[in-house]
Amino acid sequence: MYLFFLQAVSILWDHPPPIVWYTGIIWFSIIMLLIGFWELMVQPETATVLFWKMSHNYSSYYPQGAGLITQGGVIISSTGFNFLSNMFDFFVVALLLYAYIKVQIVQPTAEIIRARRFLIIAAAILSIYTIIVLPWFTFIPLPNALVLITLVIVSYIAFRVPEGLLLSHVQILRAIGLYKEMKVLSSEQATKRYGSHSLVEYLQNIPPELIGYTWETLEQLDY
Repeated sequence: MYLFFLQAVSILWDHPPPIVWYTGIIWFSIIMLLIGFWELMVQPETATVLFWKMSHNYSSYYPQGAGLITQGGVIISSTGFNFLSNMFDFFVVALLLYAYIKVQIVQPTAEIIRARRFLIIAAAILSIYTIIVLPWFTFIPLPNALVLITLVIVSYIAFRVPEGLLLSHVQILRAIGLYKEMKVLSSEQATKRYGSHSLVEYLQNIPPELIGYTWETLEQLDY
């Protein structure tokens, strides 16, 4: 989910708004810190988690598991009561779905448009997962199947339409070294080096003016 967070902010912003960036980084860091203090423990059916009493969420280990619990029996986080992580997942996937819907495609080819649609579908499926693993939906079986479907879709795009992961102006600017190399190599040389003719063709067909460069300034770049 942290990688999805990085992808979402990289699609939308060159410099993410501090409130979005620091919320994601601090939230993720707190979750990792808490996991570092987990110990093996049997997960109860219901428990007080932070400030609320709730039923356990989905866990493939339930009722076994691990977690961090106070002397007074309040669970901070655990495999069966992972409310902080569940809400972080929801925050990240909502941001990712917004990014895929909002993004302005630099070079809207048929393949890129199709890839974007698949990415929106993948993010929508993942958003369903982040909801049904909450404590109020434990009756829904096999939610991890939704994660598997999402990974299949994203893997398909990464291997078959890799240019589908370079949608926005900001992403192209971050890959400016690759873009410049594509421009100076022949199509055959670039395909041989990077192994994806569709990626080569996509980047070579983007005029420098679309990303704020001229041929002269592009040639002067040191990367």
